[in-house]
Amino acid sequence: MRFEPRSTSTEKIVDPNAAYMEFDLTTDMGYGEWLAFFMQRDVVARRFNGYLLQTDVNVGQISTTPIEIHLYTRGMFVSSPGETEEYYYELPRPSLRLARAYFLPDSADQDHIQGYQPKLDELLGLDLWFQDESGEQMIYTFFYTAELQTENGIHRIERYQLQ
Repeated sequence: MRFEPRSTSTEKIVDPNAAYMEFDLTTDMGYGEWLAFFMQRDVVARRFNGYLLQTDVNVGQISTTPIEIHLYTRGMFVSSPGETEEYYYELPRPSLRLARAYFLPDSADQDHIQGYQPKLDELLGLDLWFQDESGEQMIYTFFYTAELQTENGIHRIERYQLQ
């Protein structure tokens, strides 16, 4: 089944000057780069105070529950921070398609994005495209920091801090 990434609302949410790095999660090399992206950073890079499930174009569900993503060669898992494996929600690797890491580069480096390695405090959010066996796509967006306007009000998501 051919994968065509559906549009994401994330680019409208993050800072308009944000750049992103893209990872092809369907290949061993792309998935390895994705794993390395997090291995180069502290555990707090995998913890978030909010996320958005984009179920369709411009349709999503927001949660301000703290979560942590766990990365393994067999796939990704989502849980509350510090929970053990029996509490994980699994995103199996065969269904993972594409990932983007959005960041706001230091203003001095904005003209030199090629090969840029964003620092943790420059990261804004992650998009993760997941496609099930029927071809349905879900975009999981994990926010480091964001302000989301909904019909229920404004949701301010702050960067996760280790206590």
